Amino acid sequence: MASRVELQTAPPPRARPQASVPPPQPKAEAAPAPVKTQQNAPQAPVRNTAPASVPAPEQAVEVRGKRVNTTA
Repeated sequence: MASRVELQTAPPPRARPQASVPPPQPKAEAAPAPVKTQQNAPQAPVRNTAPASVPAPEQAVEVRGKRVNTTA
């Protein structure tokens, strides 16, 4: 009986590898999605993206300044 339980336990592990195979397909679908977002972004979100990018550079400058101080 125990040997039968082990056989049943073996199939599940094999099913897991199969599950890892399907993910690549969802990724392919995810790739086209971003492309659509980019097309929609340039239409108007570009204005929102500009202001958002402004604060980002400031933070980057601060980080760079800290790095410079560390190097000095």
